Amino acid sequence: MALLEKIPAKISPLTFDVLVAQIRRTLEEGRVRAQKAVDVERARTYWEAGKWIHYYKLKGKDRAKYGDGLFETLAENIGVARSLVQDMHLFYQAYPIRQAPDELPWTHYQWLLRVKDKKQRDLLTKQAVEKNWASRELKAAVQKIQRKALETKSKDPAAGFKLIPRKGKFFTYSIVRPQNMHEGAGGFSLDLGFKARREIDFSGIRNPKPGEIVQIIRVKKDPAGDRYKIVRGNFKPSDLYTYKAKAQIFYDADTFWVDVDQGFRNWTEQKLRMRGIDAAELTEEVGKKAAAYVKKVISAVSFIVIKISGRDKFGRPLADVFYLEGADDRDKVLAEGKFLNQELLDLGLAGRME
Repeated sequence: MALLEKIPAKISPLTFDVLVAQIRRTLEEGRVRAQKAVDVERARTYWEAGKWIHYYKLKGKDRAKYGDGLFETLAENIGVARSLVQDMHLFYQAYPIRQAPDELPWTHYQWLLRVKDKKQRDLLTKQAVEKNWASRELKAAVQKIQRKALETKSKDPAAGFKLIPRKGKFFTYSIVRPQNMHEGAGGFSLDLGFKARREIDFSGIRNPKPGEIVQIIRVKKDPAGDRYKIVRGNFKPSDLYTYKAKAQIFYDADTFWVDVDQGFRNWTEQKLRMRGIDAAELTEEVGKKAAAYVKKVISAVSFIVIKISGRDKFGRPLADVFYLEGADDRDKVLAEGKFLNQELLDLGLAGRME
């Protein structure tokens, strides 16, 4: 009888169905608490890692050796995405306190890092802690700030940020020599980008070296087997990963699927994110306008030209996108085409993504 008297009145009588419901709720609440604890610890860990990156950039004895490539080289050596390394560094810079911030989980801080104004970010951090915001609530608050920034930019497009377009050279590839346990050192092949390789005959050039960048020219087009010529020159890493592509499915103004011509009659489907910009989602009015504009201009051309420069935090290739109505020559589109990333900024249809 004493045990029954402790049962809360709101769940009395305690039937079997009520028991099942209570246990399910208890387990779910426990799962949520456990996930939050893991996420909070992840934030603390990333902050500590960001601190070490900050120290190295200030006082590392060999930091000049890596320069602008520090994040990419570091990511390769520790086995994580470059964007995560960059986020860890930004995290420490945004919250340079003596101890790692442990009020919120990492998913919350990922949204807070999108707020560049320190006062706004600090205010949102305080509100998220005091009001115990879920990730979706914080996301809504951050996107509201971004919308206001976009509205301000749209009133004065000329004051917008200017991206420097990146342009490479078509059909330039890096020579690689795959190392695998089945074939030993293996032979040389070409890195086509998007984790694809092409084996070709290198007998026409003397002493090919891994990492050397060459250009491939087709000298004979034949369905039975094309013939190619390898051209050496003063090519740079920035010349790589420039392609003709055809747009497919749009998710929003800055994210869409494309068919990419890698050369050698090879095509690959890839989901791209446009470099340097951040368009609103399709659930928002400005996002719908931006997506409609992109679909309109791209549907008016037979192809686009893209230059890939790394990947975002979700692993999507980051692209500079060029288009030119009435053009059927890829070189002309690259040289004279409109820079779509910058257009969206100038029209106030997207904000800057640093």
